[in-house]
Amino acid sequence: FDLSTAAPDGYEGEGGALEWSARLELANGYHIVANLGKVDWGWTHCVYNHITLKLPDASAEALGVPEMKGSLFLINAFGCRFDEVTPESLHTVDIDGNIVRNGAPIPGVPDRGVLLAGYTIHSAVHRARPDVKAIFHTHHPDVVSVCSLKCGMLPCTHEGCLALTILSPKRHAYEGTATDASEKERIAAALGPEAMSLILDNHGVVCCGSTLQHALRNIWIFTKAAAYQNKALAAAGGDPERLVIVPQTIVDQCREREMRQQKQPLGLVEYEAWMRGPAI
Repeated sequence: FDLSTAAPDGYEGEGGALEWSARLELANGYHIVANLGKVDWGWTHCVYNHITLKLPDASAEALGVPEMKGSLFLINAFGCRFDEVTPESLHTVDIDGNIVRNGAPIPGVPDRGVLLAGYTIHSAVHRARPDVKAIFHTHHPDVVSVCSLKCGMLPCTHEGCLALTILSPKRHAYEGTATDASEKERIAAALGPEAMSLILDNHGVVCCGSTLQHALRNIWIFTKAAAYQNKALAAAGGDPERLVIVPQTIVDQCREREMRQQKQPLGLVEYEAWMRGPAI
């Protein structure tokens, strides 16, 4: 979607324009992931994964809910495939799951609101971490495999070391489908105040960013690292002891360098490349 596309009626003023801009950006994010899925099966999970983007404070004022500043975000409508998402179809929801602005209907897709499990995970992070503006959650097969291993992510590749630099040292234990509101506290506690990614045991990963591009870059790195690790473990007969593990001193150096990078606007170069096509 062209980011210069004029906003339709209903997005007046600075706040409305900012919300429309966020809608364009997030819709593009969904289509990027849909395109990645064309060349690497697993990036999308039918209609069950989500990408969310927090709205700026001015958008809350434009929507007539100034008391919700910092708590509104965009999410895809339940039942909508990633490649079907449009800027208009995204729902604006508050941190408690109420739809503040209904997304426009998509032909052939019944109105089912927002998937509770998806909202639960994303709202947990958006509530606890004001610095997080975008969140990706996928069930990519390689990612779920790593999240089902006791060893988790290993520093056995360059991408693995990069993924570990922002990965929470804690893991969130599987509790079944995420429909229990009390689970949000445990997700937020496991992520902590600084980490940008979290392993959900037996489930997948949550990757965050200060921008949509930042979050996409982080989950792309994690997914690459997971794929490489699974291949290495398969070649090693499943024995982690046969892998060349990067020494902790080097991992610490990677962490220091990557954390400096994480404070920069990462992901823009990759995002621009993905906007041109599906290559991974």
